[in-house]
Order: sequence, then structure tokens, then C-alpha cells
Amino acid sequence: PTVGRFQDGRGEFYDQELFDGRMIFVRYVWSAITPTSAHFEQSFSEDGGKTWEVNWISDIHRSLSR
Repeated sequence: PTVGRFQDGRGEFYDQELFDGRMIFVRYVWSAITPTSAHFEQSFSEDGGKTWEVNWISDIHRSLSR
């Protein structure tokens, strides 16, 4: 399960996952949130959260087609 929260328009969540045979930290960050868009980043940490490697970035936009 992930743990974290949204605060001041930014969401930061963490979990631990098995990767290449060992447990790592995973961080998920939601930012630049508007009614029609948001920015998302996923990062891995192999050193307990001291450093992070961003491995997924997504800018999400809602389609307003009718």
C-alpha cells in the first residue's frame, strides 16, 4: 500500500516494492493540479530515500470533447 497525502496542491506518496530481488522505495508525486490537468512523477530510491531516480513522468490533460 502507498502512504502519503495531498497538501497545498501537491500529493506525495510512498511505498516499497521488490525490484531486481531487493526492496526499494518508490515515490509518486502529483503536482501542477488544475481542473483539467496534472503532472505526475514516479521515482525509485535504492538508498533508503537519500537519492531518487525519476523513471516516469506524465502530464495528464482532460479531454473536453462532447
